[in-house]
Amino acid sequence: MPTSLSPNPNVDPFIGRVLDGRFELVEFIARGGMGQVYRATQRPLDRTVAIKLLSNVGASREVFRKRFFLEASLCARLSHPHIVRIFDFGCDEDETFYIAMEYVNGETLHRRLRRDGPLDPTQAVGLLKQICGALAEVHGQRVVHRDLKTSNLMLTSHALQRDVVKLVDFGIAKEMT
Repeated sequence: MPTSLSPNPNVDPFIGRVLDGRFELVEFIARGGMGQVYRATQRPLDRTVAIKLLSNVGASREVFRKRFFLEASLCARLSHPHIVRIFDFGCDEDETFYIAMEYVNGETLHRRLRRDGPLDPTQAVGLLKQICGALAEVHGQRVVHRDLKTSNLMLTSHALQRDVVKLVDFGIAKEMT
């Protein structure tokens, strides 16, 4: 899989691409240490999802493949309102590894703190309760996130509730033994 975008920042070779005949990549969202994230449309459901394309970071192809499928399957079994849901994962015919997950419309806690400064104590406690609930589920499934930070905590809204936390980016998660 290509590990970087085109030299021309206005041309992204992945936009418009359809992975496995089901996920059409629509818009670049972000780049992280393990890959790139796109907003996509899942066919034929017409559901908006986030697709994480993973880069082979320093491992042999077979080691990377084995680690990817282990970590994706660990995360796919997590089910909690404050953890991003994994819908599918796989490897396209050209060896593009991807994870299809819930699209979270919002901002990271990191961005919020940089923009607005420290949280009100009541608000901070409310967010911490949600984060602790998510971590209880993760640890209850014998998984360790290993990259808990404000940029991996998305804040979104749901129904009448503002500032709903979603724990994201399980790229370096490990199963506890």
